[in-house]
Formats: sequence, C-alpha cells, structure tokens
Amino acid sequence: MKRGIFVSRKDSLPNGDIVTTFDIRMKEPNREPVVHQDALHTIEHLAATFLRNHPVWKNKVIYWGPMGCCTGNYLILEGNLESTDIVELMKETFEFISNFDPMYFVYGVIMTVIPMFIGYFFAILGSIIGLIIAIYLITRKDPSAKKHGYTSVCPCFFTSLRRKISNPKLLRT
Repeated sequence: MKRGIFVSRKDSLPNGDIVTTFDIRMKEPNREPVVHQDALHTIEHLAATFLRNHPVWKNKVIYWGPMGCCTGNYLILEGNLESTDIVELMKETFEFISNFDPMYFVYGVIMTVIPMFIGYFFAILGSIIGLIIAIYLITRKDPSAKKHGYTSVCPCFFTSLRRKISNPKLLRT
C-alpha cells in the first residue's frame, strides 16, 4: 500500500446514515520505518483538536486516531464520502500540525495557570495569617479582660458583644 488517502470502508447505521472510514496512510507498510509512537501520539492530539474545531467539518467528525501498525491514522466522518472530498481538509490538518508552535501552547498554559496559582497562594496565605492572628488573640492574656473576669480576648465580635449584653456593667466601660 502506498501513502495517501484511501476509503477503508463505508458503514450504514441503523437509522440509514452512512459513515466513511478513511485510511490516512503516512508510511508504506513493510517498506519504510513506522511513525514513532511519540510522533503519532502528538499528531493524534493535534489533528483531533483541529478537526473537532474545523468550521466546516466539525459536525461530521466522529473519530481520528492512530493505526496499530503505526503507518498512519484513521479518520471516520459522517456521510457517504470519497477520498477526493477530504483532500483539502487533510492539507489544512497537516499544515496546522506542521505550523504548530509548542511554545505558544506552553506560554498559553503558563499564562492561564500561574495567575490561578498566585490567587490560590494568596488565599491560602491569608487564611494562614488569619488563623495565626486568631490563635494569638484567643490564647494571649489581656489585663483589661482579666479586670472584667475574662482570661482571654475572643476574636469573635458576636461572642464579645453577647458577653457585654449579658453583663450591663461592661456596656459602660
């Protein structure tokens, strides 16, 4: 088998729709070295992402994935199609893959993830500082609190307010 785009099979679904499976052959079996697994895996993800977001074809894409023999990929599309119907789509797909800039991807991830982690960091830091202050206030000995019969200052506004309301003498001080 030569390199190219071939119709592997056409299947009729119970509702009468037809799906076409294409053999996107990138290497000649038993004549050339196969596509390395890492490269095939990268092609799989980039092509699948491109195809699932293609403005014209996205609603017809059912599957894109590697062949077990590592000589190409399968593409399954909705419709009774021929190889010539998807030549331009395959050119666009492989152009997208060949022009893909991994640094753009890394930059996008970094610019998305770092602000999120900075936000989490400050939220956690604020909680820890608040907890330290609360523990300090609860455990410290306050002379003015002792004067009124308390051994420590409670950081909770409502608890201290309730104590003052239950003891009218504290409201005057």
